[in-house]
Amino acid sequence: MAAFLRQDSRAATGSKNAYLISLYRVVKPTLEMAVYVCLDFKCTDPRDHINALLGLVEDIDSQEPNLRPDYRASAADVFRKFAVWIVKQNSLGFFDWPSESNVIHGILGAKPRRSEALSGTYVLTDGYAASGASRVYASTKGDRNLQIAGIVVDKILSLATLQYKADWMEELTEAGTQTRSEASLNVWDNIRQQLREWIEECKRIAFGDCAPEDIRSNLRWTELWRTILWDSHETGKRATPELGDKLLEFFDLLELTTTNYVETNSDQLIGLHVRAKLWHIHRCLENSAKGKLLCSTVNGRLGSVRVTTQPGDRICIFLGSRVPHVIRPYGNEEYTLVGPCYLHGVMDGEAMAMNDFREEIIVLA
Repeated sequence: MAAFLRQDSRAATGSKNAYLISLYRVVKPTLEMAVYVCLDFKCTDPRDHINALLGLVEDIDSQEPNLRPDYRASAADVFRKFAVWIVKQNSLGFFDWPSESNVIHGILGAKPRRSEALSGTYVLTDGYAASGASRVYASTKGDRNLQIAGIVVDKILSLATLQYKADWMEELTEAGTQTRSEASLNVWDNIRQQLREWIEECKRIAFGDCAPEDIRSNLRWTELWRTILWDSHETGKRATPELGDKLLEFFDLLELTTTNYVETNSDQLIGLHVRAKLWHIHRCLENSAKGKLLCSTVNGRLGSVRVTTQPGDRICIFLGSRVPHVIRPYGNEEYTLVGPCYLHGVMDGEAMAMNDFREEIIVLA
């Protein structure tokens, strides 16, 4: 377990990519999947993120003029043509990709403001249907901008300032190998304090300054735990009430395991006790809460958004998208894409059936 915990994100991504590529020996990938799998690959020429893959996929018509290897075009033009083609296939999946990639920067521009706004972690979007059965409606505007139909459903009101400390299990594992009990206790004290501060922030966003003694008795507890966990297990399947019980146990254990409680145990017992209790919920939180902040909205909803989100940002559901996205007003009736989000109560197409919202064309600059 310790060895697994010490894998960094690049190693995990590399393992995933190697596994997916092995599957393509049997079934050829789509272009969208092939580009995603190879996002982290190093290319001397960035245009090869697209050009080098065109002959490896089956969903490209050889007569498609806009998707032929073209080394006279700039990298930005190659990425933009790819984006337009993907949109025509009724997919906006690339909006949810890790934003540090050259591909995403190329599609929406590589200026610092966009790079910063897009930073965050990848999220699982399968299983959601925020836009219902709608299909993507998009086009280009000028040389750079994408125009996509959608509805603006809400506005960010307040944000937590702390994100989930996703590396705490690894720190505790390493501390458990030390021989000095005092050192291990100090590590655990620091971890516990940071996690408790994060929990208090979550409670503040959900319940205001009057968090109930027993949060499970509050009607908003279900909304809170489902939002924190993106209403899903670590595999991406939708959450069951039992997962909410595990998160509550996580909260309770951090309240109960004070220094006095653990100081009589050995280093190994501290690590084993905590890891055994919290391993599963930690894996779910690592997937759903890493790089995210809890937020409340003008319409009283709870959401989970990327850490670069700001108060005043809008939440939009693009037609054909699985999840809502945070967008930021920029310039004259244009927006910058911040990234995907979870907004409780609209993840299964509910907003599309309401009469309160109207479709509009969102211009991403």
